[in-house]
Amino acid sequence: MKSVYRECSVENRKESSAEHSWSCLILADYFLNLIKEKLDRLKVYGLLMYHDLVEIESGNFEMAPGSDRSNKQKIEECAAKKLSLGLPDILKSKYIKLFEEFEEQKTREAKFAKAIDYLDAEIHELDF
Repeated sequence: MKSVYRECSVENRKESSAEHSWSCLILADYFLNLIKEKLDRLKVYGLLMYHDLVEIESGNFEMAPGSDRSNKQKIEECAAKKLSLGLPDILKSKYIKLFEEFEEQKTREAKFAKAIDYLDAEIHELDF
C-alpha cells in the first residue's frame, strides 16, 4: 500500500494508500471519542485498516467528478479475491469479511468507516 498512490498530493508527491489508511484510523479514533452512539471500536479500526488493501491489486480509483468508476465494484471484488489468496490463513477470512462489510455498508460501523474515508480525503484537500 505504500506504493499505491492516490490523487491527493503531499507536498511535491502523491499520497500513498498506506498514509490515507493511517490518517483514517487517527480520524476515527478522534471522532469515536466524540460521538454519543456507541460503535464497536475494534470493528471500525479493522474496517479502516483493511478498506483499501484491495488497491494493491486494483490500484486506486479516482474520485474526481467525471471519473469512470463504472467497473469499480467488479474490479475490486476480483482484486480482493486474488489478494486474499496471498494472505496467511489467519488473515484471509478476516480480510474478506471486513472487505465485504465495508462495501455492503449494512452496519453502523461500516457506515461510520465510510464517512471517515470520505472525510479524510476532504480534510486532506483542504490542507494541501
